[in-house]
Amino acid sequence: MKTRTRRSALPAALACFLCLAALAALLILGVSLLRPSSRNALTLTRPTALVLDDAWADSLNSLSDAAAVRQAVTDALDTASAAGADTVLFSGLSGQGALFDTKELTAAPAAAMPDGFFRKLGPVAELIKQAAERGMGAGLLAVDDTGAALAPGSELPAWAADLAGTYDLLVYYLTPADPDDPGAVDVYTAEGGTPLLRRDDSPSVLAAARRQQTGAGLVLGSWSQLPEEKGRMAVTLAFCAGDDESGNVTLLSSGVSGELAFSYPDPDAVVYTDTVFLMGTSDPAETLTVNGQEVTRYGTEGVWGLLVEPELGENTYTASQGGQEVSLTITRRKSSWTSAKPTSDGSRAAEEGEYVRITETLASVLSDKAVNGSIQTTAYAGGMARVADSVRFVRSNKYTYAYQLDTGDYVLAKDCELVEDADAAAFTGLTAAQEDGGDVVLTLPGSGSPIWYAEQTETGLTLRFLSASLEGDVAGSCGFAKAVSVSDWDEGQGFALTVEFDAAEPLWGYTVDYTADGMRVYLQHAPARGADDAPLAGVKVLLDPGHGGDDNGAMGAAGMSAPLEKDLNLALAQTAAARLEQLGATVTFTRQDDTALSLGERVEILRQEKPDFFIAVHHNSAALTSDLNQTGGTEAYYFFDSGATLAENLTAYMTGVTGRALRGSFQDYYYVTRSAVCPAVLLETGFMTVPAEYETCADETTLWAEGGAIAQAVLASMPG
Repeated sequence: MKTRTRRSALPAALACFLCLAALAALLILGVSLLRPSSRNALTLTRPTALVLDDAWADSLNSLSDAAAVRQAVTDALDTASAAGADTVLFSGLSGQGALFDTKELTAAPAAAMPDGFFRKLGPVAELIKQAAERGMGAGLLAVDDTGAALAPGSELPAWAADLAGTYDLLVYYLTPADPDDPGAVDVYTAEGGTPLLRRDDSPSVLAAARRQQTGAGLVLGSWSQLPEEKGRMAVTLAFCAGDDESGNVTLLSSGVSGELAFSYPDPDAVVYTDTVFLMGTSDPAETLTVNGQEVTRYGTEGVWGLLVEPELGENTYTASQGGQEVSLTITRRKSSWTSAKPTSDGSRAAEEGEYVRITETLASVLSDKAVNGSIQTTAYAGGMARVADSVRFVRSNKYTYAYQLDTGDYVLAKDCELVEDADAAAFTGLTAAQEDGGDVVLTLPGSGSPIWYAEQTETGLTLRFLSASLEGDVAGSCGFAKAVSVSDWDEGQGFALTVEFDAAEPLWGYTVDYTADGMRVYLQHAPARGADDAPLAGVKVLLDPGHGGDDNGAMGAAGMSAPLEKDLNLALAQTAAARLEQLGATVTFTRQDDTALSLGERVEILRQEKPDFFIAVHHNSAALTSDLNQTGGTEAYYFFDSGATLAENLTAYMTGVTGRALRGSFQDYYYVTRSAVCPAVLLETGFMTVPAEYETCADETTLWAEGGAIAQAVLASMPG
């Protein structure tokens, strides 16, 4: 018996050993079958990732059933895909209750392995398996034992190293954004030379622009922040989705030359100021001197500027670099200008009973004839009013007339013509109709084109028509115009049309069009934000690239052979249009090529198209008599109060993506902003005459970021 026992003991031990070995082999085989054949994230060259953070891990810790774990992983990947991510990043902690602790794989009894497998390692294996089946990537975030992110070069905790090794995972290390740099972004750096992942919360156009520039991927957000970040993530994805297509667009036909040259002033120029800001181009890798003085260049492309103080007479300046020299001679003279005696501009005083008719696209009606900014209302082409008095005065060294209206305000002779035997405007009732989108048109049949004044409140609009009358039925309401009424204007000056609105449906914009049969009052309903993936669907944006054709606008610091203001204005409008369209907007232009347009033609396009937003795209300049290396920035201008929010958002987003100074948004009377049909703003993006700023204005990656900033500013200016 003992002998038989001893003889049977060896085979039994061997059998037990073989059984355990087989079980281990099966377990290893099971793990290996779940392991990707190569590092999964490497197959995605520009991954878009969602972080499955501790909130997600905590939700799985309470699950012990394998089916529930599998379903939770499926739900996580469904959510990531729906958010636009093609990669998931996860982390785990070591210690008791840890979700991804590997030590239980070998320490647990064989009978407990299946349960332990799915409770501990199951989520990881299942996540990688399901991600691979979907063609998605998976990576491990490097964190320490407390869950804090690890920077590149840090040593992984043993549990994380085991986890990465077991599943051949890419490990991403975090370089946090610099809190002192408003343009900085979080960067996730993966071992193995894979593309970077960038995390840029606000504004998200930076992520798109930098992703386009570097080929890097991006981190959209994290699991726990999904609800509140959904809209921002959709905007980022919309911008990034167009990178391949938009990156093939040639925005500029020329760039900044690295040639040693003066760009300003012209050779043999004559100046009358005691300081001149010299500008030019150079090789950025070589030291540059002008008359032996080393020149500091603040950009990266070699464009430079230097303030000099020329003596009276001839002054020669020699720029030297790398054995090359170029010289420039300018002559400074004392100013001998004297004003000439005023002459007449040909205008005359009005006779009793005469009317003025506006001949310009628009004209200012002034409370003080000599002060351009004393605007009481804007009169449009064809508008007429009775003249009460004529005043002769000197303007721009010319004798001219200002015609006083019944209101006491003035119209300048340069903007109008006198009309004899004109009849007062008369209208025979008012009808109302609602158009697609909720806009309302009030039609006033009759004759005449009276100049009008407007007063707008949060819930009402009153239009006062000068030298005009209305008799007949008036529509009481229509659509969002809840109440429409007509009354006499004080002292018989005309009539007043008042429209009331609910605070929940305010007036977005308005204008008056003169027609052959009377007038049309256009009341624009506020646009509505669309779905997250197309938040500007149905929104109309009109972009006005400034200058064009023979009108070059400002020359840049790099000279006439480099992009001029007209070129940069059009290029920026093109990128803004692409970004706006990616958000669902309908975009039109005043010009799409190198075409010359007058200011009047631009305003006419605005009044005819009646968009939801109007943006005149420009680049700034300054007098070349100070050290412009020390200035720069972005500013915007509006005339009507309705443009204030758009102006503020444009400057805020633009400076956010460029790092330029925020000079502010201001109310002023620029011609193209003189329409109340929608928020209308003139944007001065950056300075052509600031060397370093000009370099970024002419940089195509920056132009795409700026275009995104314009799109986000429009989105941020939507009501509600």
